[in-house]
Amino acid sequence: MENAESQVLETVPKKWKSKASKLLTHMRNNNPEITWSSKGELVLNKTAIPNTHAVDLVNDLMRKRTTSSTPNGWKQLADALKVSNIPRELVGNKDRWGYINAPLEDASPVTPSRRREKHQNLPIWVPY
Repeated sequence: MENAESQVLETVPKKWKSKASKLLTHMRNNNPEITWSSKGELVLNKTAIPNTHAVDLVNDLMRKRTTSSTPNGWKQLADALKVSNIPRELVGNKDRWGYINAPLEDASPVTPSRRREKHQNLPIWVPY
């Protein structure tokens, strides 16, 4: 795990190193099911997610990049971060934050309150 984290910190731009370090620390301390393999692959609940890499995933969480495609495993990582109450400050990519902050799909929907119709309680006049 240290090797993957070191790789991430070596590859992020200088101005993002502090944020990347805090993000990795949050993952390590608040979500034990998120780890990295010796090859840098994302490991969730002791299962390696193939074709993923810590460098790509952390960089994707930190900032939206227009030149590269979406990395494999971003949704799985975002779902794991959703339950770890990750602070907004650590996720710079607005699209990823929107996904992480979206309500859980299995949550029961909120029923909107019914507005009283105008004249709802008025008596109905029936002609004689």
